[in-house]
Amino acid sequence: MFLLERLRKNAEGISLSIPNDIQVIGNSERQLIFHINESLPVFEISKSLFDLDLRSNYQPILLQEIALYARKEFESLFYKEAPQNPKATEAMFYNEPRTKDPNWSPIIKVEISKINNIPALYILRRLTYRPGSEFISSHLIIPTNQGTYEINAHSKAGMTGYRESALYMILLEQNKGVEPEELMKTIDQSYYDDPEKDKMFKEHPLSLLREAHHWLQDEQRGNLKITATAPSYREGEIHLENVGCAVVLPPGYIFSQLLTSAMSKTIAIFVRVILCSGSIGGGKKMIGVWRSTDKDARKINTREGLKKLAIKSTQGWKNEGAKEINVETEDLPDFNGKPQISCYTRFKVGDEATQSLARWFVDSDNYVFRVDVSCVPFFSKEELNQDIEIVLKSWRRLPIVDEPEVTKPWWQFW
Repeated sequence: MFLLERLRKNAEGISLSIPNDIQVIGNSERQLIFHINESLPVFEISKSLFDLDLRSNYQPILLQEIALYARKEFESLFYKEAPQNPKATEAMFYNEPRTKDPNWSPIIKVEISKINNIPALYILRRLTYRPGSEFISSHLIIPTNQGTYEINAHSKAGMTGYRESALYMILLEQNKGVEPEELMKTIDQSYYDDPEKDKMFKEHPLSLLREAHHWLQDEQRGNLKITATAPSYREGEIHLENVGCAVVLPPGYIFSQLLTSAMSKTIAIFVRVILCSGSIGGGKKMIGVWRSTDKDARKINTREGLKKLAIKSTQGWKNEGAKEINVETEDLPDFNGKPQISCYTRFKVGDEATQSLARWFVDSDNYVFRVDVSCVPFFSKEELNQDIEIVLKSWRRLPIVDEPEVTKPWWQFW
């Protein structure tokens, strides 16, 4: 049974009143894409591979990282798409993203609310915003005990700037005698994006996406219902018997059975969901805790030995499809009286830039361990290091239960 049928039968713990005459664009086990009518954008509903944490201790961090991630993704898309023509009319808009203004944000709205008493995250944001290109997306992400669901919608302006121009002309008319330059100083993006003005521009992408959000929750239309319960996650120290240690994770990182089972038998992978899965880098960060089973690695007892192992292991990723691998190592003070190094790696998977910061260290019985954080290069090396420090401060050895062989590189999860 594909997702459309399961949603109609409430077989997923989430139900939606989807009309019979919709245009189904795609319908699979994990994703449904459909269009209802011209007054609404295309909807994409999917069951995410990873779980979003909306517990209260993560919410302040999540909101900060959403703001950063959305800003960086906006800039990345700008430089990818915008024509770099210094002679172009309105050159400022073509050659610099709007985020050059620190007071401007691509996020129009972000809130954590409840649907049937289940916490949900709603994000409305711009992905592009320049003459000739305005693309806006909305994301409703709902974590439940049956999985995390994403309801996404996107809309692109056929003609850009008409909403802003019309509203500015109204403002000029209301403020006769005020110099245009002075008037511009009194308004910001929120004036143009005001929901009260949507009725004047019903076909504008922003108006369409807000109407889509209303449609979902309107009892007479979409009638979105959540019958599943909120998810429950392990709190505090987590025992990783397969790795041979126990750790406490930073807020927001949830154990991923999918990634863990696809990699080495002595690794545990945790994912922090920040944005929807369609974002650059999948909208996430990952932490890996790993123990080497290489018998030669147990002979290592120096920082130089750890560096050679880290570099060899990292450069080996190219055999699995990674490219443009750049590795930097750094000596660090002993960890529990044994050698420790840092290894920072930049590389590409396909055309997507990725970064990883790892700590390699030897334990008292000469097992080599690694704790790493990986994500797209939207976050600084210092920010990645903060997450690693939380894990290492809590790190505690457990007995080694077996000696399995490594099956896949830590970073490959397909």
